[in-house]
Amino acid sequence: MTKEEIFELYTQAVCDRFKVTANTQLFKKTKHREVVDARYTLYYMCSKRPMRISRIQRFMHNKGYDIAHSCIIYGINQMSDMIKSDEDYKDLIKELEDYAVQLT
Repeated sequence: MTKEEIFELYTQAVCDRFKVTANTQLFKKTKHREVVDARYTLYYMCSKRPMRISRIQRFMHNKGYDIAHSCIIYGINQMSDMIKSDEDYKDLIKELEDYAVQLT
């Protein structure tokens, strides 16, 4: 499976779980908390796969969402902090990874 296919699976899993749409919410400029959390979760999951930041950035760009390298790193760090401070986020990541595997 290619990194792009993994990105697509993770995108679908995150959108399903956060109840956001990819084309009209996830890949559009918005600062709504649920969409931002979904994006940060996607960045985090991709980085742990591992995917290079530049690859995540390119995949986001291909979907119409231009994002700076530093913003992706910020999102990954934010999600890492949330996982460290709240066990529910750790469970969420595991749940999403399992769900993405089921999508294949």
